[in-house]
Amino acid sequence: MKDTFKVVQYEFHKILKNKVKIIYLFLMILFLFLAAYAYRNVIILPNVTCGSESTQTYYIEQRDYYKALYEYAYGINTDVPEGFMFPPNLDADKEIYHMEYLKYNHYVSTSTSSCNYVNLTYPLSSSRGLEGGVFLVILGNLNFYIIGFLSIVLSLSINYSDYSNGNIKNLIQTKIDRKSIFRGKLIFTGITILSVVLLYAIATILVASSLPDTSTLIVDTTTRVVKSISTTTFFLSKIVMNLFIGLFIASISIYIRTLVKNSYLAGFATIGCVVFVLGIFSVVSLIINNDVVSEIVKKYFVFINSQVSNLSFSQISYAILILFYLVGSTLLLSMSYKKILRIDI
Repeated sequence: MKDTFKVVQYEFHKILKNKVKIIYLFLMILFLFLAAYAYRNVIILPNVTCGSESTQTYYIEQRDYYKALYEYAYGINTDVPEGFMFPPNLDADKEIYHMEYLKYNHYVSTSTSSCNYVNLTYPLSSSRGLEGGVFLVILGNLNFYIIGFLSIVLSLSINYSDYSNGNIKNLIQTKIDRKSIFRGKLIFTGITILSVVLLYAIATILVASSLPDTSTLIVDTTTRVVKSISTTTFFLSKIVMNLFIGLFIASISIYIRTLVKNSYLAGFATIGCVVFVLGIFSVVSLIINNDVVSEIVKKYFVFINSQVSNLSFSQISYAILILFYLVGSTLLLSMSYKKILRIDI
C-alpha cells in the first residue's frame, strides 16, 4: 500500500511541476464560474399571473376530473356522473390520469399552484421569480455531459500518459510494481474527478446564492407519491448521481484503452458507447406508447437515468442506481487490472 501512495504523490508532484497545467486548471475554474454567472443573468422567465382563488378553483375541478377518470379506469368507482365524457384511450392512459390527479391534489392540499414550482420538463417556462431554481435545474441537467466528458479526458490522461511517453519505465525502475502503479493512478483519477465535481457544485451554488432558492415537484412514478423538494436538493442529487456515472464512464475508458493502443481512439470509442446507449433508449422510448411507463424505463436506463427529472436522494431507485454504477465500475476496473499488467512497455 505504501508504493500505491507513492504513485499518488508522484501524480500530484507531476501536476505541481507543470506550470502550464496549473494555469489551465485555474482558467478552467474561472471560466466555469464566469460562464455560470453570465448565464444566470440572461435567464428571463414569463410573467405568469396566478390568482389564488381562481387557480384553486381550476385545480379542484382538474383534481376531481382526473380522480373520476383513474378511479373508473382502475375499477375503484364505476358510478359515472351524468354527462361525464371519457377520453377514447382511458385504459391505456390510466396511469397518466392517476399522476395528474396526484399533482392537482397536491396543489389543492397545499394551497399552492404551478407558479410556486420550477417546471422540471421545461424550466424556462416557469413563472417569474423562480430564476434561482431554474438556474440550478438547468445546471443540474447539464452536469452529466460536463462530468462525463472530463471523466474520459482525465482517466485516459492520468492512467496512460506515462505509457505513451515512456515515463512508465522510470516508475518501474524505482522498484514500484505495476499493481501499485495501477492502484495509485486509479486513486488519483478518483480524487481528480471528485475535485472537479466539487468545484462545479461550489461554483454553481455560489452563483445561485444571490437568488432566492425555490422548490420543484417530484412525481415518483414507482411509488406514486408527489412531493416538493428544494431546487438545491435537486441539483445536489444530480451532482452526486453524475459523480458515480463519471467514475463509471472513466472505468469504461480505462478498459477500452487496454484493448486499443491509442488514447484518442479509446476516448472516441467511449463517447461512441455512451451515444450508442442514448440511441438505443430513443428507439425504446418510441416503441413504448405510454408516458408513465416510459418514465419508469427512463429512470433505470443506463446514462439516461441521471437526466430524469424525478430522481432525488430519498428514493429507493436512486440508491439502486448508485449501487449499479459502483458494481459496474468495480467489474470494469478488475478486468482492466488483469489486462494492464500484460501491456508492453
